[in-house]
Amino acid sequence: MKRIYLNSLPDPLFQQLAKHSQLRVISPTPQAARALRVPNQSLEALAQQSLLKQNLRSAPVLIAHRALRAAVAKVIQTLDIDGTTRTLTPALKAILRAGIDLDALEAVGSSRTQQLARLARAYQANIRANKFVDSAEVLWQAAKLKPSSLSILVYGYFNPRMDELAFLNAIGGNGSVMILPCPNHTIFADIQAAVGWLQQQGWQIETSDQFIPTFSQLQTCFMSGSAVPSDVQSHIYTHTEDG
Repeated sequence: MKRIYLNSLPDPLFQQLAKHSQLRVISPTPQAARALRVPNQSLEALAQQSLLKQNLRSAPVLIAHRALRAAVAKVIQTLDIDGTTRTLTPALKAILRAGIDLDALEAVGSSRTQQLARLARAYQANIRANKFVDSAEVLWQAAKLKPSSLSILVYGYFNPRMDELAFLNAIGGNGSVMILPCPNHTIFADIQAAVGWLQQQGWQIETSDQFIPTFSQLQTCFMSGSAVPSDVQSHIYTHTEDG
């Protein structure tokens, strides 16, 4: 069984789970890993490992740029190939990261989106010829490879993108745990949608009763816009990693 715990706190239950010998802990940042007192390994790093098993790698920046420049020269009629490449790079990255079906995009989009679809397809062909994938599509491509399942504990992905969900669902095996904050409030609609999608994939919802009272009070204050309790102290750090 794969489980979702609707809690964002690194309470004793999760720290105990993190030390379970059969669970590999996955977190996006060193700070999140530190909360569970474990080494840091991200979904992206795990996806890179899955790609390497199929002799694929994330394309280095220079190789990706050259491949995209060649695709622009082939697909788009322009004298300013370098300028067009720079201009279209953000849109191309967004398409690849979103996992948009290029055939569907070309079929229903405007002339500009059809052009982007053809450009993305030409670019992918260029980098695939050298066993590369774009950095924006690493998670999608790793998920499509149907990687060997692992029992994982995923903590710190509190507003997961669809490519992150797709990969963790693909690699998460029996006993896997995903920790998500999901209060019943409209501002958390994206997280609620993520929970709903995971449920459709067979994940089961669990709850932890080990909430820290102060956190619950602060959550209530945030939702209602009221003042925080008088005994709550705040701290200012010079850098985000100091916390």
